[in-house]
Amino acid sequence: MAEVVKSTAEITPEWLTEVLRERGLLSSSVKSVAHETIGAGVGLMATLARLSLEYEGEEALPATMVAKCAAQNENRAVAQLLDFYNRETNFYNRIGSACPFRVPDSYYGAVNQDTYDFVLLLEDLGDVSPVDQLVGSTEEEAFAKVDNIARLHAMYWDRTGDADHSW
Repeated sequence: MAEVVKSTAEITPEWLTEVLRERGLLSSSVKSVAHETIGAGVGLMATLARLSLEYEGEEALPATMVAKCAAQNENRAVAQLLDFYNRETNFYNRIGSACPFRVPDSYYGAVNQDTYDFVLLLEDLGDVSPVDQLVGSTEEEAFAKVDNIARLHAMYWDRTGDADHSW
């Protein structure tokens, strides 16, 4: 099993080849990777980078992915206190594909329980605009988000003894 990288800067073609093969998603190799920092700002619990990938052969995988790694500032302590990285990784690895609304595809996700480093490789939804934290959502957007949250909660309502979802 591949080591969990400490930052998006540590993501190399070799590492990507290893983790994507582990998941059965890659038959050739990643030839090159370029990193572009995205989402920099106050309040993020992680660091984000858009990865532009070239493969050795034809692959069904996309030319870009988003990598998400543990924050390198005081937000990391908050994330650890709330067990944020384990929860997010488990969400994508275990239930993301079953959600009643659109979530990014997950190509890889892992947490090092000793160091609390974590990494997610997600579908790049670069054409989707994030909500400005200072401006907020419109009323219509807010209602749509609450509706999606309600649909997700309804899927798991009253499932208290489910060992698969103990996280």
